[in-house]
Amino acid sequence: MGCCGSSNKPTHEIDKDALGDFLGGETNLRQIWKQFDKDGNGSIDVKEFEELVFASLSLFCQERDPDMPDPAKENMKPFIEKLVSELTPVVDKNNDGEISWEEFQTFGEYLRKEHAKLKDELNTN
Repeated sequence: MGCCGSSNKPTHEIDKDALGDFLGGETNLRQIWKQFDKDGNGSIDVKEFEELVFASLSLFCQERDPDMPDPAKENMKPFIEKLVSELTPVVDKNNDGEISWEEFQTFGEYLRKEHAKLKDELNTN
């Protein structure tokens, strides 16, 4: 399921698989960083962060309802924009429009907490 290696999967699916591997304990946060720093410049820009949020939302939707088809990015746009606007001030601590590795660790913690909440909710239903 990992993020490395050749695959005919669309990038979004590879991104989502990488997040699943991270949240499942199969990889570490550094692997997620490498997966989403698409241009390799050492920071996550707004576009890359939007892709990360979209992949996270898609993964959470899939875990909530495995039979549901993958949501289209266009349909998820309002949710992506809302989360990006709420998370950016928390994650991009120096407000420079890019997320450094140090700042990214805050997002990793947030993602783990939200995933744990989802798992708890699914286990109680």
